Amino acid sequence: MVNDVSELFDRLMRSIKWALGVPWLWAAALFLLAAGTGFAAGAWQNLCADCPSVAQIRTWEPQQTSKVFSHDGTLIAELGIERRTPVSIHALPEHVPQAFIAVEDRRFYRHRGFDLLGITRAALGRVLPAPIVRMSGRVLGGGGSTITQQLARNMFETIGFEVRMERKLKELQVALELERAYTKDQILEAYMNEINFDRGWYGIQTASRNYFGKDAVDLNPAEAAMLAAIANRPAFYNPIRNPENGLQRRNLVLDRMVQADFLTRDEAQDWKAWPLPESRAQAAEGIAPYYVEWVRQVAQARFGSQLYTSGLQIHTHLDLAMQRAAETALERGLDRIEQRPGFSHPRYAEHMAQADPAEEIGNTPYLQGALIAIDPQTGAVKALVGGRDFNHSRFDRARQARRQPGSSFKTFVYAAAISTGIPASHIISDNAIVLPQGPGLPDWSPRNFDNEFSGDMTLREA
Repeated sequence: MVNDVSELFDRLMRSIKWALGVPWLWAAALFLLAAGTGFAAGAWQNLCADCPSVAQIRTWEPQQTSKVFSHDGTLIAELGIERRTPVSIHALPEHVPQAFIAVEDRRFYRHRGFDLLGITRAALGRVLPAPIVRMSGRVLGGGGSTITQQLARNMFETIGFEVRMERKLKELQVALELERAYTKDQILEAYMNEINFDRGWYGIQTASRNYFGKDAVDLNPAEAAMLAAIANRPAFYNPIRNPENGLQRRNLVLDRMVQADFLTRDEAQDWKAWPLPESRAQAAEGIAPYYVEWVRQVAQARFGSQLYTSGLQIHTHLDLAMQRAAETALERGLDRIEQRPGFSHPRYAEHMAQADPAEEIGNTPYLQGALIAIDPQTGAVKALVGGRDFNHSRFDRARQARRQPGSSFKTFVYAAAISTGIPASHIISDNAIVLPQGPGLPDWSPRNFDNEFSGDMTLREA
């Protein structure tokens, strides 16, 4: 047996020596190597023909909603799809970026856009049997994408989100460009400001305001860990929708922060007792909806689609105290009418008890009304109510309805008379008149509110 192995080894060595001594084999090997290298290089260059250029990467800015403010600077609405308010990484407490690094990319500051160890771990997690992967804990599995690669995927739609080798290679190529264009801190800052935190809340500042009712600069480690947890699978780990999933993932992030020496084990244990948010902390919607819709129409006519992506700041004359008073006054007035004896139409409260509050029904069966409060010195609209429920009917009765002006028009008539030089002592007649309305229509006889006429009087008295 030993002799057979020795003889086999000797034959192998003689074959290698022979091959090394044949020039055409060397030439063939070199040709194949060069051809393979050229093919790979060409494929790499053409792979991302539709990917962003370096110039696009350097000039990229995240989408932001435009924000509508009241006269005192209170945020009353956001217009757009991706609700986002960027925040500087240098303004954040260190445990905020640390939470994202700990759970998403432990070696973020040590790699150049891709992590070979992470890719290998992810690949093994896909090919090995599930029991082995589970037994390995953190050693195997995961997506293998670095924070830079995730940012590349989120920044540019052309890369896509489908799980394919082509997409991963495109993601890698753009990630390498990002690493050349930006510093690590800039990449991490862009990542935290870009990613989705569910419900259309993009970026860590918007997420912090909506989940915890505070700015991102005030997040504690438990809250930072919760946001880092949500970033992985926003809808699945949203603590408001799925508290058990959110709690497990948040505590995992805290454990990873311990492993990365960002927290001590005792600190992490204390923060695990911190309560999860149970409902949305901040809701800008619902404040003066008819007023906001009016602002949106005016701004869209002026700025077009830029209104929804460029983060414009729109300051209005809306007075929130007056707006609330206007809504209350109108509702009380309409309610008094509905409570009168003999009122036979559907009542608002009864209808709302049966209707879907989110359903738009257009022609509402209940009594409607409108109110506008204007500063007579400046013309600024301080409050506006266009109806009883914006969700049921977006028709703005304050601005869009056409109605008879009644006696309110007299002010304009008298002002026009005086402006043309007619004196206040001019005599006018307040007597009954009959006006024909046309063929087949009855004559119109206007009357005063008290059904009496005062005869001749001065313009001043009128």
